[in-house]
Amino acid sequence: MTNVLTERDGSLAFVTLNRPERRNALSLETLQELIDVFRGIGEDPSARVAVLRANGPAFSAGHDIGEMVGRDDAFYRRLFEVCTQLMETLQSIPQRSSLPCTASRRRRGVSWSPRAISRSRRPKRGSRRRASRSGSSAPRRWWLFRAP
Repeated sequence: MTNVLTERDGSLAFVTLNRPERRNALSLETLQELIDVFRGIGEDPSARVAVLRANGPAFSAGHDIGEMVGRDDAFYRRLFEVCTQLMETLQSIPQRSSLPCTASRRRRGVSWSPRAISRSRRPKRGSRRRASRSGSSAPRRWWLFRAP
């Protein structure tokens, strides 16, 4: 089973994390697949929007800690180099836009967060409609990269 699935719908490129049994944890192999996929999208002039989403109950648990336990320093260096390479790839593709930042990623200079996207979906103050916290999982499950 592949860790990352891709689909195209016209100018939309969908990238789906596909490790639901591991809560889409980011293993070294998954990070490398994401780099390859996003580089391909970045080189495709017909792709105007890239959507990152996930299968399963969680968007991503972060790094795959099970893969990291008991490894040597060379493995950790390689893992974090590949992680940095993914972040740089996401920032370099023409489909990206400036997206809000979470505190944990702010230290590394990465600027995207699904939480801030969910803020834009909340009703305005004084609205009679109430935002459902448990009703929609979409803001936690995708990031949107738009062409400038």
